[in-house]
Amino acid sequence: MNGGGLTVRLAGPADFPAIARLHRELLGDSQLTRLGAPFLVKLYYPTLVNRSFGGVFLAEYGREVAGFAAWTVDARTFLDTVANRKAAMGLALAAGFLRHPVEVLGAVLRATSTYGHLGNEPGADIAAEFLTLGVTDKFRDPAFMRESGVSVAKSLFRAVRDNFARCGIPRFKLFPPAAEAGKPGPALLYRMMGARQTCHDLAAEQVRLIRALCGKARKCLVLDCDNVLWGGVIGEDGLDGIKLGQSHPGSCYRDFQRRVLSLSQRGVILALVSKNNEADVWEVFDKHPDMVLKREHISAWRIDWANKADNLRALAAQLNIGLDSLVFIDDSPFEVELVRAELPMVAVLAASVEAPAGNLDLLARCSLFDTVSLSEEDRRRGVLYRADSERVSSRTAFADLDTYLRSLEMRLDIARAQSFDVPRLSQLTQRTNQFNLTTRRYSEDDIRALAATATIFSLSVADRFGEMGLVGCAIVRMEDNGDAVLDTLLMSCRVLGRQVEDAFLAVLAEQAKAAGAKRLIGAYRPTAKNGQVANFYADRGFAPLDQEGDRHRFALDLVDGGLSRPSVFAAIEVRTAP
Repeated sequence: MNGGGLTVRLAGPADFPAIARLHRELLGDSQLTRLGAPFLVKLYYPTLVNRSFGGVFLAEYGREVAGFAAWTVDARTFLDTVANRKAAMGLALAAGFLRHPVEVLGAVLRATSTYGHLGNEPGADIAAEFLTLGVTDKFRDPAFMRESGVSVAKSLFRAVRDNFARCGIPRFKLFPPAAEAGKPGPALLYRMMGARQTCHDLAAEQVRLIRALCGKARKCLVLDCDNVLWGGVIGEDGLDGIKLGQSHPGSCYRDFQRRVLSLSQRGVILALVSKNNEADVWEVFDKHPDMVLKREHISAWRIDWANKADNLRALAAQLNIGLDSLVFIDDSPFEVELVRAELPMVAVLAASVEAPAGNLDLLARCSLFDTVSLSEEDRRRGVLYRADSERVSSRTAFADLDTYLRSLEMRLDIARAQSFDVPRLSQLTQRTNQFNLTTRRYSEDDIRALAATATIFSLSVADRFGEMGLVGCAIVRMEDNGDAVLDTLLMSCRVLGRQVEDAFLAVLAEQAKAAGAKRLIGAYRPTAKNGQVANFYADRGFAPLDQEGDRHRFALDLVDGGLSRPSVFAAIEVRTAP
């Protein structure tokens, strides 16, 4: 489209950086622009223009960018496509959330309310669900429009209208954004969203990402057995009588098990809490030909006739995870309400006996296990926790803790982090809550940037039961005053209580002293989950230093003191080569 020196055309990848600059200039500090230019250039615009459900128009006057319009006529597909491409984007999409998670969440929820109202205004016939239309200050100046006879906004509007007509949408309406208190709304900048459900979907998708980035993903799925993993009651119907197979309704349970297994392969711990005879349950796992889940997929279980809330408490203690890491699914309304009442921190899903096919969607929709990355440790987590159960079982054969720890033949590998460690280290900062002294969340890009100004140490553990993988991280900064400051010190809960934390801290003190530090400074910032490490530094000889807000700092003298390595380890290897 061309008129009076103005050209309106469909934008391509080469135009996206310029459009992103304009988009950010016009929208200012909004929930969309906080996601940053990489989100707009690499995900938002390409998703629109590479699909048949949307596009971006660019208006140019001569060689100058005058304005743009972006739209989609199928918001649900657009959102699904963006979500499915998050993994390929890594954490580029998440950068804005990491900087302003609370503010962004608030903005998203406010937008949900505002746009939902606008899109459902009585009399509005809107099939198009997203639209941003913006014009630069120069080209919306009244003097320019009088002299040139050109309205960039109207030309963009006509281009979008004609496009909607080609898509079978006869008419639509634009609503200007509400002005903030004391500030006029941006001239000729419109944002229009349609169905309220679309707004809810957008907010829900962003909240899912925020939850994952803030370490709120659940770790363990706890399953009832009867009418959840198979139809019927094994104690009454027997192995041949339960519903589990290739045809309906048994296929519903088989498909459900496939979904559960896929969660296990993404690092979710699987456990059982069932009122049953244990031998009956394991007979199904071992002998039924249509069982997708096998005994080796289950990391822990409580199969008895005890109160299920009590069994969930015992299960969490055995796995050394918080109750707020559990998701429990059961078909009994009584058990569901009991657990919800006694353990409100446990996420409870009610399985349907009447419509078992819906249980598959129940897991898919819950979004409680969402993560932004997947590491090798994730894929092996079930194996790792089953090995932990063997370790716990072997404890009863020893009279004292030190003898037991020596029997494990533990080997520690403490090393300067390498580039291939970055995804796992980032994941640890986002997921570790209990043994995390400062609870700073870092993206992979953050970790790479920190490596330029700080020393990052990784901690890996192995013993006679197997490899436990990379389970700890420390980030140490050297200050000009001769202090070595622990920016981050964290470890997976799987290795706590084995003096691993003492060995790691002792090596960090040794490394700081070798680098010329006179003091090792550690900080503790309390959260709802890390209370167990409130006295970690004080108990190991650190002296209180200062307090700023809720952050407490402690100092260890390295000139005349230090820390001793525990003697329970078979080997402690320290590798400091960068």
